[in-house]
Amino acid sequence: ITVVNEMYDRLEGVVPSKEFNDRVLKPSVSIYVNGFPAGTGTAISDKWILTASHLFDYDILGRIAENDIKFTLYNGNTYEARIIKSDRVSDLAILETVDYRFRYVANIDGDIIEPTTSVVAVGYPGGKRIRSGHFVYGVITSIEDDRVGFIHNAPTAFGFSGGGVFSIKTLNLIGVSRSILNTGRGAYWNMSFAVNIDKIREFLKEEK
Repeated sequence: ITVVNEMYDRLEGVVPSKEFNDRVLKPSVSIYVNGFPAGTGTAISDKWILTASHLFDYDILGRIAENDIKFTLYNGNTYEARIIKSDRVSDLAILETVDYRFRYVANIDGDIIEPTTSVVAVGYPGGKRIRSGHFVYGVITSIEDDRVGFIHNAPTAFGFSGGGVFSIKTLNLIGVSRSILNTGRGAYWNMSFAVNIDKIREFLKEEK
């Protein structure tokens, strides 16, 4: 209970604010593959979108999904993108925009994550029907190995994959949503797995 109360105390003055919109919501985009909503991504430079590689394995109809990739901004405008790097082990991918440059980008510098860090996860579970993204709050409950990163209890859903997980304190990007716990007997929406910021930096450093 103390952790939850502290989390909501930290939200006061942060959400909704111009800084929150500019650093969290506006860099977040809805990703479409072959015309179908596939997940979420985060702008990390004027041309790059960070997301999850598994979005591009197959589309909703089972077709190879690398040929037709588009993203939709918070204002509803849609543009084309292409994959320039993808890694199945870390489940990370970089998209490059074809004819658009981002004005709002997420910051990936400076954060150290630890259990009880308060987070906000952003996703487009309904595709572009949801304007400005859907955001949910929680705390990091466990730090995992290099492949998983960390677990948090913000109630994400299908469509959050590839979306950013941000520190509530700094509004910096600290993770990328990867999956939720699914035992085969049901999904646990409050056990969400994310790739951690150290793995993200390593992945981006290899590209530069």
